[in-house]
Amino acid sequence: MADRHFRSLFRALHLRREQWTFLLMALLCVSVIVGTALWTRQAEFARVTPTPPISGDISAAQLLQQSLDSAQTATPAPTVSPTVRSVTTPLESMTLLRPFDNTRMRQSSATGLWALHDAADYAGAEGAKVSAMADGTVINCADCGIFGAYAEIDHGGVLVRYANLSMLYAIRAGDPVRAGQTIGFIGRTMPEECDLPAHLHLRIIVGDTAVDPEKVLQNGVFPDP
Repeated sequence: MADRHFRSLFRALHLRREQWTFLLMALLCVSVIVGTALWTRQAEFARVTPTPPISGDISAAQLLQQSLDSAQTATPAPTVSPTVRSVTTPLESMTLLRPFDNTRMRQSSATGLWALHDAADYAGAEGAKVSAMADGTVINCADCGIFGAYAEIDHGGVLVRYANLSMLYAIRAGDPVRAGQTIGFIGRTMPEECDLPAHLHLRIIVGDTAVDPEKVLQNGVFPDP
């Protein structure tokens, strides 16, 4: 009888211990959850920057203007570099042999053909180097029966034809060139002008119009295309 009573008491104590353990675990979980929530709330309050009070004598328009002024001060306008279209002389010495003239026809004493001379001829020793007037891209280069050996280079929308060359120098269509780079040498390969001394036949085209190379060289820049 005593043994049965002892066993009943032991079971009751064991059951109460399990209940107390469950209650303690539940309280611990609640404490962790509440503590985490309080810490998060405190951190959020710490990150909030208090808004200064607005004076009653400042209007909404004034506040808007102040905001715009601050934005303009904080973000300066970007500086835009101007486009550089300067040119260099294609020959070391530029001696004009025959000027640009697109107003009247001229008959070639070599071929008897009539044509406008919408270019300028610059005298030079045969074999003297010819340089690119500016950075650009070779559009065409060949040796033909009209211009002799020649190169056409696109200098940013301005097309320059360097003609009457004895030969081209290490360039082909599609090649980039730099200002002052050697592209060929003076010759006498242009049939219509073979009655003249060796020279560079220089033609500058802006849009669809030939312009006077002398004026371009005097100004030191290409016209806007």
